[in-house]
Amino acid sequence: MGDLDQLAISRLLGSTFQPCARPGFGRFSTVPTVGEMLASRPRKPVGLAADPTRDAKIVEAFEKTHDGYAIDRVFSDPELCLRFIEVAHRLGVDASYTAICRRLMGIRKSGKFKVVTTKKDKRDPRPFLIPAELAFAQLTYRHDASYDDMLLDPAVGAEFDALAKKIGRIGSAVDYRLAALHLRKNVRSRRGDERSLVEKLDLSELNLRWHPLGPLSKVTLNDIPTTEGLFSLSEPNRYLYLTTHPNLRSGVKVFQDPDVLSAVGNQFWSPSPDNISLQVVRQEDLKSRVTGSTLSGQLRLLELKSLDVYQPIFNMIPKAAA
Repeated sequence: MGDLDQLAISRLLGSTFQPCARPGFGRFSTVPTVGEMLASRPRKPVGLAADPTRDAKIVEAFEKTHDGYAIDRVFSDPELCLRFIEVAHRLGVDASYTAICRRLMGIRKSGKFKVVTTKKDKRDPRPFLIPAELAFAQLTYRHDASYDDMLLDPAVGAEFDALAKKIGRIGSAVDYRLAALHLRKNVRSRRGDERSLVEKLDLSELNLRWHPLGPLSKVTLNDIPTTEGLFSLSEPNRYLYLTTHPNLRSGVKVFQDPDVLSAVGNQFWSPSPDNISLQVVRQEDLKSRVTGSTLSGQLRLLELKSLDVYQPIFNMIPKAAA
């Protein structure tokens, strides 16, 4: 460890430095310096406490600007959310963007939020799921960010938007944020009796179904079936990413773009297509194999079981598996 350049590592991680007084001699002379260090440590901002007058203004601002949408949809749209914040400020709410948004979420959780929703965004999130998941994984590693942080902190949200757009190339911030919401609430969460079904699924079921296709650098699109299935990307000692996809060829094609791999890399790890192995499970491999009502349902169970077992680093891991 003595050979590591700790200063260089800290800079790569985006750390900042706070000057402090040099400690003097003697056992107790370090106490003031330690006090300065503790005073400079990062602190999470304190949220707004419940205040009936201020809360009423926040709700009023939302009611005037939400355009008929629910809170999550408004917060997924940076322009619409900014309009909400501006109106809240004009109504006299003296607080930051993030503090106001978090307070509105708190009002909703308390059951005191009565604004009627009249519109629902029906766009298809599927084209944006892979870029959204990869971008969100980067946020968790870089900032230990949560989904709420992505929506409610404009700096974190802007970083997510830029990274998702770099990976996906098409679509808007709203597309990718709603895709992340869909992942969290539907794709990567257990529904109904899925938890018990996944627990009963034997590990050998996974090994029986995987078809190794070789290193990503040597796999051609013609080698990949166009049917629905499950695919995984892994290095020798760890899984990187896996997901089901309605068209395996289209799903894998995303990762054959060198810009996508560079976007998920960092100063400590540069992904190489030569070292990344591709495996697939085709839908037809599931016939008469796993008890389930549909082949798509069987694929989903295998996906959830694989996430439990392999813990890929660029997936949103279901909370039930933690």
